[in-house]
Amino acid sequence: MERAWAALHASASEGVRQLRSLHAAPRELWLCFVNKFLTAYGYFALSIVLVLHLQDLGYSGALHFLFSSSLSLLGPRPRPPPEARVFAARRGALLRD
Repeated sequence: MERAWAALHASASEGVRQLRSLHAAPRELWLCFVNKFLTAYGYFALSIVLVLHLQDLGYSGALHFLFSSSLSLLGPRPRPPPEARVFAARRGALLRD
């Protein structure tokens, strides 16, 4: 048990050290990091609340499985950069003329 705690402490201190290395990073990188953290936190919080709510209603884990897989399959898709959309719109306008 002592070794497990030592390994956990070493891992946590390494994580804190890596997080402190972001101190000199640009503001935009911090915004991306915070956005990613809050998105993951929100997803897992929603997932836990959904499981507890479904248990109160007496449903099985199948509904949670459907919810989780639908989020994974139908979740947010990466959008092309604005330049690609402008180029596609211009290309469409040229093809219509």
